[in-house]
Amino acid sequence: MMINHSDHIFSILWSEEDQQFVGLCSQFPSLSWLANDSADALAGIQALVRETLADINQHA
Repeated sequence: MMINHSDHIFSILWSEEDQQFVGLCSQFPSLSWLANDSADALAGIQALVRETLADINQHA
């Protein structure tokens, strides 16, 4: 599943290795979020990207 929010593209995939859904953001390939369901994986990666952007803006 791919979701486009603003300028960020999020993907939610199933990880056989982790037996969980993993949330990814194409603009931040080093970030990921594991969760037991896809909605939580999406919410988690979106929050992590928001926090990362806030941190970048604060230190710019």
